[in-house]
Amino acid sequence: MGRNRGGYTIIEVMIVIAITALLFASAVITFRGEQGRTGFSQSMQDLASSIQNYASKISSGTYPGSDGLQCDASSGQPRISNNNGTVASNQCIFLGRVFMIQPTGSSSDTISSYVIVGTRDIFAGGFDSGTLISSLDQAQPNLAEYSGTTNPVLQENFSLTNGSQITKSSVSPAAGSRDYDMIGLFNNLQTTTGGTSNANNLLLVPYDCDNSGGGSPCTAPSAISSLISSTPLNNSSSIDKWYLCVKGGGGEKAQLEVDSSAAGTSNLGVKVNFDSINCP
Repeated sequence: MGRNRGGYTIIEVMIVIAITALLFASAVITFRGEQGRTGFSQSMQDLASSIQNYASKISSGTYPGSDGLQCDASSGQPRISNNNGTVASNQCIFLGRVFMIQPTGSSSDTISSYVIVGTRDIFAGGFDSGTLISSLDQAQPNLAEYSGTTNPVLQENFSLTNGSQITKSSVSPAAGSRDYDMIGLFNNLQTTTGGTSNANNLLLVPYDCDNSGGGSPCTAPSAISSLISSTPLNNSSSIDKWYLCVKGGGGEKAQLEVDSSAAGTSNLGVKVNFDSINCP
């Protein structure tokens, strides 16, 4: 085939087009990969910020949306109702939240959080003693539900973005390698001596719940409520760290580390690890 003066053959043009197409495809793949990694990193940072925000509210006793609710503890158990704009009862206190995850199925991208309430005074024999509680267990913690129902109050859901999914929830220290798919974060109601805190302001408590199919699930409000009422809330039942493994839509992996081990702090240590992690 002859070459036109000053021009290119059809084969040469096709080769140039093929090389250009390959370079363009490679650039698109690289861009999408980088975009996916950036989106995954942002999703993890959003999750860390959400947990830290919950911790700050629990530490300060702030619960947005609770102004329109009344909590009655006259029976010895906190019960929530709509107060229709009246002043909220002071018989109850907000103790914290529990976080429930489902590492398998369509909800593996969501963390559900539920408010836990308790009585302000110690109840003995069904009667108010008039003495303020000094520990979480004395408050008779209970899932905040509307009176006479199993409908949780102030429940919130946080959904991961960019196709990310939670693959594992674990704690430290822990016996064995089992998962804990429900974790409580509570205001420890600590006392102070000479201006020095005697305990962590925030308490992390694991619950005997496995939503991955290997143990007792806790997806129903009744199961959550049963676990809360049967699990002691004190320093001996608490943990130092909670780990959440997350996998991105492009195969990226990261681990969220929640640390309550810094004694006397009102803040929770929350960080995201991308390297040297043990995640499925």
